[in-house]
Amino acid sequence: MHCTNCGTLNEVGSRFCFNCGAALAVPGGRAAPAVTSGVSQPPPVVVVSTQAQTRRQNWWPAILISLLLFGCALWTSLIEITPAVTNKLPEFMQGSAEALAEWQSHVVVPAPIQAVADVIKDLRDGMVMAMQSGATAGQIVDNGPPMISVPQATMCRKGPGSDYQAIGDLQAGETTEIVGQYAGGDWWVIENYGVSGTCWLYGGYAQIIGNTSSLPHYDTPSLPEAKEEEQQQPAGNITFTFNNLLQNEGVCEVKIRPASSGSWGPNLISSPIYPQSSASITIPDQGNPYNLKVLTCAGGEYTGEYMEYGVTITEGASYPFRPY
Repeated sequence: MHCTNCGTLNEVGSRFCFNCGAALAVPGGRAAPAVTSGVSQPPPVVVVSTQAQTRRQNWWPAILISLLLFGCALWTSLIEITPAVTNKLPEFMQGSAEALAEWQSHVVVPAPIQAVADVIKDLRDGMVMAMQSGATAGQIVDNGPPMISVPQATMCRKGPGSDYQAIGDLQAGETTEIVGQYAGGDWWVIENYGVSGTCWLYGGYAQIIGNTSSLPHYDTPSLPEAKEEEQQQPAGNITFTFNNLLQNEGVCEVKIRPASSGSWGPNLISSPIYPQSSASITIPDQGNPYNLKVLTCAGGEYTGEYMEYGVTITEGASYPFRPY
């Protein structure tokens, strides 16, 4: 029988052409069934339509044009070309700037873009006002009177330094008004919290709320001088309470001497004054003011030495020890 594909003569009864392998017609006109076992079939050809891809590619020009228009509209709404601006430009640019300003005056910005521009303008104006208000590091801009607060208890004194007597304190979380500033360092003149009058507060770690640029500047006050009648040696003793307001340190030594002259006397306490504790101390009445030396300790070791000058000690008074 002949192969209908290549014309080769094959033996009777053959199912496939020995030359080309094509199926041979069998008696009755039926083709031999195809045998697929062991024969790899080519993968089907998938035709992918490029219509969707073309549509996606067509979006890019529209997106780029939209971004360009949005940027131009936003620029025209934020940048104000005024005579003050053009006058600062070189002469060869001033004509172009004036023409651009004329064009800008006729631009109609779409409402959505103008809304975004208004928000950005408000943010820009707020930053400019903050920079022009004199706010510095550690300050928060506020329209009310300047206020001050501290993260930990701080003593308030008669002047800027530990040489001045402590006449009050500001506890953590308390806030009081600032009435003056000191050009020589990080000190503020404040309303003495809970007491009438003013005092000086160290502001190295304080938080300032409000604008302090218009506050008056205070000069360094002179240290108090001992009055002639106070330098006399009155008879008797003075008993006062020494309050250790420290959180983690005890007081191991307290020594005192007249502010006018003299050497340090003996230690006035027989045992340490623990943190947040107090002790009653009796001294000879040598006339105010006094100088005070305090040694702090923790775990049996000295941790610091503090000097207080010009301290006024009266009978029954309470002295708060809290170095700034």
